[in-house]
Amino acid sequence: MRFNYIENRNGTITIDEIIGTGDILFIPSYINNHPVTTLSRRACKIPALKELYIPKTVIDIHSGAFYFCKNLEKIVVEKGNPVYDSRNDCNAIIETLSNKIIFGCMNTVIPEGIRIIGEAAFREITKLRTINIPDSVTKIEHEAFMGCARLKKINFSKNIKCIESYAFIWCKKLSNVTFDPDSELQEIDTESFGDCSFKEIILPKNIKQVKPGAFGNCKKLEKIVLNDGLEMIGEYAFASCESLKELRIPDSVKTIGNWICKDCVNLETVYFGKDIVEYTPGTFQHCDKIDTFIFANDFSFIAEELLYTISLKRIVTPDNVCRKNSLAILDYGLRNKITEMLENKYMDQMKENEFSIFIEQSIKLEWPEGTNRFMAFYNRKFGGPSRLKI
Repeated sequence: MRFNYIENRNGTITIDEIIGTGDILFIPSYINNHPVTTLSRRACKIPALKELYIPKTVIDIHSGAFYFCKNLEKIVVEKGNPVYDSRNDCNAIIETLSNKIIFGCMNTVIPEGIRIIGEAAFREITKLRTINIPDSVTKIEHEAFMGCARLKKINFSKNIKCIESYAFIWCKKLSNVTFDPDSELQEIDTESFGDCSFKEIILPKNIKQVKPGAFGNCKKLEKIVLNDGLEMIGEYAFASCESLKELRIPDSVKTIGNWICKDCVNLETVYFGKDIVEYTPGTFQHCDKIDTFIFANDFSFIAEELLYTISLKRIVTPDNVCRKNSLAILDYGLRNKITEMLENKYMDQMKENEFSIFIEQSIKLEWPEGTNRFMAFYNRKFGGPSRLKI
């Protein structure tokens, strides 16, 4: 092994680069009688490395110092190290004071008592297949398991409070993710589960926000249960979830980002909650199979253009739907020749002169069924044969 290093002014050594071809690495305690205390970012460049031994002199390991060591099977920190340990033969480097894993390998067993899984601790360790996250863990940092392409299952206890962005992105075989229903977790961070392969997700009851791209590109996702109490869904949250057929948005949701279901090509039915502020035309872009919207409340929050970006066959609304939205539904039904949308509760909102406009349009569209429906309701509502001038 060759160690490229820097002699620091305080008489210590920083190893800046480790180059070699072996599969066992002992970091030296001393170089030229000076203690080795620091390992620089991405210092070790030995992909074939299988065993790693850290001496008790090393007290500063920079993030990503062993980034290129994806085949490690064993990690040992010498006893007596004042900053790091590898307790219980866990095959990981633990920051002792914070109980934080800063680097793991394919054989890591996370000990009970660990509170934090650090940034990129298991990033792109593609041979990692299983990992048990103990109840003591409260936080999983940015990119912690990013690209663990063979990881299949994760269970989160009720004590988990934070899962940071990109934590499990590109875990392409992650097919089973479960949360304790009483979990303290309050948000699913940006792209934290992007491009995984689970079929179902049930969010715990305390989630307030689903951040942008949180479940994006999960092509096998068939069912997602959003919790009552959820307030915000970020842009692209479920984009390209190609197996998703139904989306139920809870009444508690107040904010919706754009393109939340972009390219959900098999999405058919959407249930809208009561208090949402606005949906934009791109919300369901390229969702060509959507045929049903079901509203818990009136839908003044819907951008009118949204109705014309998809091919609906059915709109279900409460009985007290407002006049503006009644006319929007009737107009959509007329333009697309959908008889089911020409319902009495919508026509009841129309003024006498407006019937003339709709009947004239239905004649131009050569849709006699629509013409007859408008004429018949007009006659019932205004008591007699139509006086309209067509």
